[in-house]
Amino acid sequence: MVFAPFIPSFGIFLQIGAIAIFIRGQLLYRRLKKQVLDIKDSKIESQFMGEAIKGTDPKETAGFSTMSFRPQTTINAISTVEAVQNVFKNNPNLEKLANADKTKTKQADETKQETAKDKQADIKI
Repeated sequence: MVFAPFIPSFGIFLQIGAIAIFIRGQLLYRRLKKQVLDIKDSKIESQFMGEAIKGTDPKETAGFSTMSFRPQTTINAISTVEAVQNVFKNNPNLEKLANADKTKTKQADETKQETAKDKQADIKI
């Protein structure tokens, strides 16, 4: 047997290779498991955050909460609208600006309607 002196070293080589492949497999398994858990955690957190955005109590959303900017009462909202209207009434320059913006919007709507009619006429031809 010519290969007899190399057989023990070949066995050691195979054992070291097996250990290296085992370690690599374990590292890969742990990395993939961590990714899957991160994806699941993100899904759960997004569900809780969605509920928090809707205004659900933080006790029901695992502590997630958001700031809301809703008016506390409808009276405050109405008084705010009235205050803005009074500002426009009291300042003629602001009223001119608001009216100018309305006329520009009306003109833009008219041009959109004209172009839509032109397109329809082109299609019919």
